[in-house]
Amino acid sequence: MKKNLLFVIPQLDVGGAETQLLNLVKGIDKSKFRIYVCNLSENQNKLEKEFKKLDINMVEIYKKSKYDIGVVFRLKKFIKDNNIDIVHSTLNNFWPRVASIMIYKRPILIASERSIDNWWKKKYHFLADNFLAKFTDVMVCNSVKIKEFYETKVPNLKGKIDVIYNGVLSEKFKTISEDEKHELKKQYKIDDDDIVFGIVAGLRDVKDHMTLLKAVNLLKNYNQNFKLLIIGDGKNRDKINEYIKENNLTNYIKMIGETSDVYKFLNIIDIGIICSIQEGLSNSIIEYMLCKSPVIATNVGGNVELVKDNERGFLINVGDFEELSNKMLFFIKNKEIIKSYGENSYKYAYENFKYENMIESYENLYEKLIDFRKNE
Repeated sequence: MKKNLLFVIPQLDVGGAETQLLNLVKGIDKSKFRIYVCNLSENQNKLEKEFKKLDINMVEIYKKSKYDIGVVFRLKKFIKDNNIDIVHSTLNNFWPRVASIMIYKRPILIASERSIDNWWKKKYHFLADNFLAKFTDVMVCNSVKIKEFYETKVPNLKGKIDVIYNGVLSEKFKTISEDEKHELKKQYKIDDDDIVFGIVAGLRDVKDHMTLLKAVNLLKNYNQNFKLLIIGDGKNRDKINEYIKENNLTNYIKMIGETSDVYKFLNIIDIGIICSIQEGLSNSIIEYMLCKSPVIATNVGGNVELVKDNERGFLINVGDFEELSNKMLFFIKNKEIIKSYGENSYKYAYENFKYENMIESYENLYEKLIDFRKNE
């Protein structure tokens, strides 16, 4: 008999957590689980069309405002009326957990945390997390660093946290021909001898593109044989464009925007960059690695698990644009190291982030919790 599995997420715009949920839903065995996906935002829904292509049920329960307490009761009613066996929340775990614990025979509760949230969470957030942890069956983290953080901040989660690494669909990494690479470079005025750096990230404060822009502004004084591709969109687009124009960086930086053809650009990126103030386990870093690119990343969160310094790339301090510029210059001057670091990156990512392993781990977790509930 199929078990009813409800995923709840606060938005479905393009982002790492949203993409990982899409990949998870694609792979789960539909003969074992009847899947429901609830996006709490009516307007942030760019990925919703991709979910609707799948053999799943989309649930229309929206938050009408930031403090719409009524969403708890609407979720509660849906969970009860549809005999949901498992509620699996991600990004914002508060509302679905509150709704679930109000039900007499509550469903199995799984919360996912995908970043170290000390940059925005206040003391009262962790107090709420600690209370809700009493009723949470398992928290899933996608890196060891996040697990360690929540074990420290939320004592009631001790012994309840599993680590399941992101899995990446290999179909995303189509190679393009040399002719296609040449045409793509020509389109964006990239010379054949340019070293191409790239960042794939939403244009948000936490991704700290400004540190990268400052690094490029410094780097141009020492070397001009490079280009930077900025792939993604977000609220900081105008701010970034303004900095580029004010500092005469248009010859060095290409704003790609949001695209469904990220793989094409990954084919021409030599070195991937992530300068986030905070990260969980970065999908972008894994994707760089699977395209045989070394990585320069800030030494936060799961980045330190992915990027082994002086082997798969370099780790830098948050906000240190001078250090970032130096590492970029190092790769420009030592092109032969790009290939060796890239091979190391590929081997590590291929062995550790297989899509099939992620799906198997989640299905095993769901079945284990169902069996445990039966025997209670």
